[in-house]
Amino acid sequence: MAQIPDDVYTRLVRLAQATGQKPETLLDALVTQAEQDHFKPTGHISYSDEEWMRHLGMDEEDIAWVQAQPVDLEPGEEYEVADS
Repeated sequence: MAQIPDDVYTRLVRLAQATGQKPETLLDALVTQAEQDHFKPTGHISYSDEEWMRHLGMDEEDIAWVQAQPVDLEPGEEYEVADS
């Protein structure tokens, strides 16, 4: 198990005492809040397929190759038409 440096633990204990919590409870709350802040959606972001593939590091030749591949739909599937 990782260890917290003494000075950080001292600060954690002080803050926990000041807020009437156990250090473990305070630490759990802080980590939970940090996770929620980190994974919080920041709004609807939509990328084109090309933009996403560029983001993944693909070059134009690879993108063109991917886009040229046929799409085999599963039985019962239909193409979705995006609103323009």
